[in-house]
Amino acid sequence: MKYKSETHFTLLVVPEGRRQIHSWRLPFWSLRLLGVLLVSVLTLAGALGYLSIRLAARVKSLQQLEVVNLQQAREIARLKEETQALEEAVNEVTQLEAQVRERLGLDRARPGLSSRGSYLPFRPREQARNLAEVESSLQNLRAEVPQAAARLRELNRQVEEHLAYLEAKPTQWPVRGEITSPFGYRTSPTNRWREEFHDGLDIGASFGTPVRAAGAGTVVFAGWMGVYGRTVIIDHGYGYRTFYGHNSSLLVREGDRVKKGQVIAEVGNTGRSTGPHVHFRLEVQGRPVDPLTLLE
Repeated sequence: MKYKSETHFTLLVVPEGRRQIHSWRLPFWSLRLLGVLLVSVLTLAGALGYLSIRLAARVKSLQQLEVVNLQQAREIARLKEETQALEEAVNEVTQLEAQVRERLGLDRARPGLSSRGSYLPFRPREQARNLAEVESSLQNLRAEVPQAAARLRELNRQVEEHLAYLEAKPTQWPVRGEITSPFGYRTSPTNRWREEFHDGLDIGASFGTPVRAAGAGTVVFAGWMGVYGRTVIIDHGYGYRTFYGHNSSLLVREGDRVKKGQVIAEVGNTGRSTGPHVHFRLEVQGRPVDPLTLLE
C-alpha cells in the first residue's frame, strides 16, 4: 500500500478558554521561506547594530575633531592678533628710530630682521593659513623685539652723545651787542699806522653786562692774561676752546664745569682796551677761526 507524501502541514492556534480554535493549512515550502526570512532578518539586524556602533564612534570622533578644530581656530586667531600687535610695535619702533636719526643727523641703523626681509612685511590675514605658519611668524617677530630694543639702547646712547655735543658746541653769543671789530686783519686800535691780525670778535656791551658761556665745558683758565685783562678760557671738548677777555669781574674759577648760557663774567675794560667790550675768541683744534661760523 502506497502512502502519499505529505506536502502540507496544519497550523493550529488554540486560545485559552473556550474560544474558537483557528487552523491554517500551509505548504512545507513556506517553512523554508520563513526560516530564510528569519535568518535574513537576524543578519540584517546584526549588520545594522554593527553599523550603528561604527556610526556612533565616527560621530563621536567628528565631534572631538570639531572641538579640536575650534580650539585651533581660536588659537590661530589669538596668535594672529599677538603677531599683528608685535609687528605694529616693531614697525613703530623702527619708524621712530629712523625719524630720530634723521632729525639728529645720525647714521642709519644697521638693518635688522625686518629690513632684511626675512619675514616682513607680514600680513597675517593673507599669509597665516595655519597654526604652524602663524607660530613661525610669531617666533620671528619675538626674535626681532630684542633686536629692536638693542637698537633703541644704541640709539639712546648716540642721542645722549649727540645732545652732549650740541650742548658743548660753542654756538651761543657771549653777549648781545654790536661787533666793533671783526675777525681778521685790522688796523691796530692803539696805533692806526700798524696792521695786526685780530684773532676773535670784539662785541661792544655796557659795563657789567653778564658774559655767558658759548657752550658747556670746563674752565681751564680764569685770571689775568696780559693785554686781555681778566679772562676766562673754556675747553668744550670736541676740539673747541673759547676765550672771553677784558672782563670787569670773573664769576667762575679754574676747574669749574659750566653749562651753555651760564654767566661766567661781567663786561669790563681791563687790559689793553678802548672801551667796555668782550674779546671773544674761538679755537678749533688749536687754531683760531671766525666765531661767526658757529654763533647762532
